[in-house]
Amino acid sequence: MKKEERESYVMLFCALLLVKNSKATLEQSMRLVPLTGSAKHLAGELARRSGPTEL
Repeated sequence: MKKEERESYVMLFCALLLVKNSKATLEQSMRLVPLTGSAKHLAGELARRSGPTEL
């Protein structure tokens, strides 16, 4: 796994922590983090599955 991809997963994890702690909605947190590769794909899947609600 490339360094850029690892960093992308860490950013995704941090964004999901914000959602879990009710600091941001999933939509807000996904707009803030610059994701790449498979982390971007995973974020898209999470967004599609969660719909307009929070995690």
